[in-house]
Amino acid sequence: NTFRKEFHKYVGGYLDWDSYHPEGVFILTFDVGANGKMENFDIEPKIANSDRLLADIVTAVKKMKKTWTPAKLNGVPVKYTFRLPINFSTEHYTEDL
Repeated sequence: NTFRKEFHKYVGGYLDWDSYHPEGVFILTFDVGANGKMENFDIEPKIANSDRLLADIVTAVKKMKKTWTPAKLNGVPVKYTFRLPINFSTEHYTEDL
């Protein structure tokens, strides 16, 4: 989908691999509020420097898309938790899981 392609472009170019060396599959979660704002970012599993990794991912995500169209329930905007699996290898990010 379009978000995943943009995510790959921004995050792949923004991360400083020497700072945290992510390896394997991680799950990025964040909420999209009823107002379309992103909040409550988290990444699992935790690794050394995962706070820095998460901060850099959040910065990249917010640069690519500041607001989202919120989910709706019975026509009313509601908060939605977005989950994105990310497959990191030693040298690069890939979309393949």
